[in-house]
Amino acid sequence: PINVPPPEFYITPDSLYTLLKPAAEGKPAPVKLLDSRWVLERADALAAATTDAERERLALPRRQELERRHPEAYLSAEEVQALPTGKDGALAVGAVSHAWLEVSHPDPRGEQLVRIAALIRKAQGGKLRRQQVGWDPANTNIPACKPLPARVGIFFDWASICQHQKAADGSIAIERTADEEAAFRAALESMQIWYVHQKLFAILVTDLPARCAGTVAPYDARGWPTVERAWANVAKPNSISCWPMLY
Repeated sequence: PINVPPPEFYITPDSLYTLLKPAAEGKPAPVKLLDSRWVLERADALAAATTDAERERLALPRRQELERRHPEAYLSAEEVQALPTGKDGALAVGAVSHAWLEVSHPDPRGEQLVRIAALIRKAQGGKLRRQQVGWDPANTNIPACKPLPARVGIFFDWASICQHQKAADGSIAIERTADEEAAFRAALESMQIWYVHQKLFAILVTDLPARCAGTVAPYDARGWPTVERAWANVAKPNSISCWPMLY
């Protein structure tokens, strides 16, 4: 039989917090959330890079390597729980939906990370269309959405769940360890929660870098992105009482 979670699974924050904690001491947590402050700093470095070699060096490695090299890139479970909440209990946590640009790496030159960071900055500065007074010409009395908090947690699959290290042809170069595989399976069982949960915002990166035109399948032709966007479009409340829930 299919194990269908109860409706409150997609409303209560506890269902998210459980995934941020390891099953046992010394084991990897199923999910780690990136700290938006670190993401913005890394995106600035990527935007300032002048060569592809430098961009590839700054691109995010898989989660296990990023945790080892830059533990400060992540929020602890306790830090996530301490993030501000919006009206109606909106959480300062969002999930990114995007197409992988290569079979071995979703964003080998950091181009998508730069776009994500730019969108976060606009939302934090109240510069998105739905954050402007009178944004709806059909009803100018509708209030503007609030700015996104200065610090948020970001779910980005490559850096948030344990990954194999793959070669350019897609073959596995370094497998997940047994503990990493267990954490990955636990995350996969509830993958939909990051896009269906009504208290999280979602960022849909639907446009590919221009250099990928004709060589990389577009967002709309991908399985996971198509499902993620469908989940988000159905589940996210159209609320004006806090920050925008869908980007």
